[in-house]
Amino acid sequence: MGGAPSFSSSMAEFIDTIHDACFIDAGYSGSIFTWCNNRSGRGRQWARLDRMLVNASWLRLFPKFGVDHITRAYSDHSPITMTFNDELANFPRPFQFQRMLTTHQVFIRVVREAWEIEMVAAPMFKVFIKMKLLKRKLKDWNRAIFGDVHSNVQKAEDELARAENSLLSSNSETDLVRLKSAQESLKLAQLQEELFWKQKSRISWLHEGDRNTKFFYDSVRVKCRKLVIDRIKTPSGEILDNRVNIGREAEAYFKDLFSAQSRTDNEALLSSIPAIVTEHMNTDLMTPLIIDEVKAAALSIPIDSAPGPDDFGGTFFSSCWDIIGSVIYEAAKDFFSGVPLPRAFQCTHICLIPKKPNSETIADFRPISLSNGIMKNFSKITATRLASILSSIISEEQGAFVKGRYIAKKISIVREVANDLDRKVFGGNMILKLDMENAYDRVDWEFLAQALWFLPFIQRFKTRGPTLPLLMTILFLNARLTTVCSMLKFIGEYEDLSNQKVNASKSAFILSRKALPPKAHRIVRMTGYMQAYLPCTYLGIPLTKGKIQAPLMMPLIHKILSKMEGWKVKILNPADRLTLIKHVLSSIPIHVLSTVNIPKATCRMLESGLVNFFRGLRREKRRSTG
Repeated sequence: MGGAPSFSSSMAEFIDTIHDACFIDAGYSGSIFTWCNNRSGRGRQWARLDRMLVNASWLRLFPKFGVDHITRAYSDHSPITMTFNDELANFPRPFQFQRMLTTHQVFIRVVREAWEIEMVAAPMFKVFIKMKLLKRKLKDWNRAIFGDVHSNVQKAEDELARAENSLLSSNSETDLVRLKSAQESLKLAQLQEELFWKQKSRISWLHEGDRNTKFFYDSVRVKCRKLVIDRIKTPSGEILDNRVNIGREAEAYFKDLFSAQSRTDNEALLSSIPAIVTEHMNTDLMTPLIIDEVKAAALSIPIDSAPGPDDFGGTFFSSCWDIIGSVIYEAAKDFFSGVPLPRAFQCTHICLIPKKPNSETIADFRPISLSNGIMKNFSKITATRLASILSSIISEEQGAFVKGRYIAKKISIVREVANDLDRKVFGGNMILKLDMENAYDRVDWEFLAQALWFLPFIQRFKTRGPTLPLLMTILFLNARLTTVCSMLKFIGEYEDLSNQKVNASKSAFILSRKALPPKAHRIVRMTGYMQAYLPCTYLGIPLTKGKIQAPLMMPLIHKILSKMEGWKVKILNPADRLTLIKHVLSSIPIHVLSTVNIPKATCRMLESGLVNFFRGLRREKRRSTG
């Protein structure tokens, strides 16, 4: 931070060395930067020069450890310490449906026997009870019959060795049949182990069957290292490294966040919502369900999706639909006819995903609700029906998440306005970038119901429809103080009505270069937002005047390079590296390429990186072959 952006050849050599040595950045807690040149004013520069690097073997031996950047007193470099914590590795884990179970020859029979037990109950309660009984049955069967997948591989290898020795000594037809059977058993056991690690890695671009077990295993270790929460800083600055205390801190934070806040009814503001939803739209939304619609929703759930409290993911519904489909269809009909949901269906697991690298406080994590499989099915049916009218009820200013609309068009408009920011006008021009704090988590259901009533949605659908809160918006306005005051008043009314809240620490304004510093200071005091300057970033796109220069594209380069770690080069074969390039790496810059023209130097760097990753070349080899 500070100084001009740069990417020297020495930095490229350092990155290449990390990749060639198969090192992985171990992350950190504490200050972002580890070095400062200690100069004053604009000459001051900060950087993260010191870091802890480990390899995949280290993560297998020491999966739970922490790295801290210690405050420096005399040196311009920060000391780094490493601590170990085994507590998080030892806690019970619930049963989760594994895709490898479907490869067993008696799996379907086990499911059918448990599911077809006769019972008298309402459809939704029947689904809940059947899934609970099936979960218990599969848990016992997994322990008693299927066994430990890793032990099964070892047993199959031992049996194959015995079969080969027996055939060498006797050369009989019986031993030949035994050898072929042992080979098939080993193939199945290896496939099951590969499926196990693939499901845990959540990697969708690489298919099982190519014996990529080691890659999936190392991916899980690297992912766990990035996602594990082994310490948390409280608002008072205290560091918590005990699992129980971390849980209590998270519980207190989200209880406060999810608790309903007092809000102000504003009939005049609500009445400005136009009545867009027609009677014909409502009729289409409440068309009676057919079983094919429910089946399509069930089969659209990703096979390796993370399960909710019921512990059943997408694989279960796709592999067992012929058995479970009719019961789920009856439950779905009840749901859309307005029958109240059982409390068990409404339970979710809350998973905390880091919003940024090296998150420290609970506020740095994004809560993701993992719903039950049956609720995912109901939600997908609702979303599919609602998609047909979204373009009619969502204003044209919303450029994303609506079929037929492209966010690139909105970004192009923002870039054009930014180019004219310095155009002469009375009061000057101003760009206001608003970020809504925890938008999805702060949705007020009473406000949402009132908004849906004014649209107006049919009553039954209002209780089933999804939420569409405002996440982030950008406004263009005149920089006169009276205009800014009027905008703040409107934002305040919206906050009071909806319980949404502008995140002042992430919101910012950009003024024309012709604006005098006193005006900027007054706007900072009025809004509480920070002043930003061009160039900056908007929805992942550099926002600047004129052509985009290569240094502004370095975040894109770093993002792609982070996907090409050296350990992947050594584990993946050329065909799998090509798959990674085609389905993951090549798609990363699509968003930028569809919006702006990137510099030729950036294109050459991207091309060079992708080619060398595919060929698995080290930097020295590149020089000798170039």
